[in-house]
Amino acid sequence: MILTLLACSTSEPGIGGGGQDTSFDYVATSPELQGQDAAARAQSLLDAGLPAGATLVQSWTDIVDTYADAQCPERVDYSMLDAPFGCASSTGAYFSGMTGLKHVGNSIELVCDAYVVTPDGERFECGGEIIQLVDPSGRGRWTLMVGTFGWMSQPLQSGGAYSAALRIEARTDGTLVLNGGLGHSGLAINFEALEWRGEVRSGALSVHSDEGWYRSVLGPAGCGSWVFEAGGAVGQGCVELEPAIQAWLTGVGL
Repeated sequence: MILTLLACSTSEPGIGGGGQDTSFDYVATSPELQGQDAAARAQSLLDAGLPAGATLVQSWTDIVDTYADAQCPERVDYSMLDAPFGCASSTGAYFSGMTGLKHVGNSIELVCDAYVVTPDGERFECGGEIIQLVDPSGRGRWTLMVGTFGWMSQPLQSGGAYSAALRIEARTDGTLVLNGGLGHSGLAINFEALEWRGEVRSGALSVHSDEGWYRSVLGPAGCGSWVFEAGGAVGQGCVELEPAIQAWLTGVGL
């Protein structure tokens, strides 16, 4: 709401009683990447991997098993009760915040607003919600990841930190559907109803750079024409999705 008001052009008294335009001027940016460069930028994040909730939950339970003691943090199983002022365990680790973990079979629900600093100075962040649901057949997964999670200095597939507002659905017929954004290592991509089953079936992929977003509606092989957000095609470029998708399927137990 505030940004909307600021963006509106209004007239207020200025120096000498004259009108004063308080709106922001829109400055259009120009694309600096060609299609193949935009695709390569997206590929570098895809190569880092798609996050799996089970990996993050395993990191959290390992932290509790390794660094917690009987008094710190106060908890029930792996759910850490609210500790806004934090505590230091006998191992030298510092715990602060809260987590709520429900883990039944391959189904996971984690809500957290917490961080841990290990005796070596490594920091683990957990802020948001992760849900992974398994369908009755055991052959489908529905996952939602919203927030920032993981070790601040580790690779993504090893539990490294990422930010996401991402939904991934693995259907029983082998189709994977991705919707939403993912940020890691200073890069950000966004999936728009991207369907995969052995190849891209439909959907688009966007990648962010300093000057703005580049978007492509991908063909079966992951290739397409890339367009800059301010308009204008910047050329063809291809991404390879299969390695990231196969690694994710393994990570969620499929």
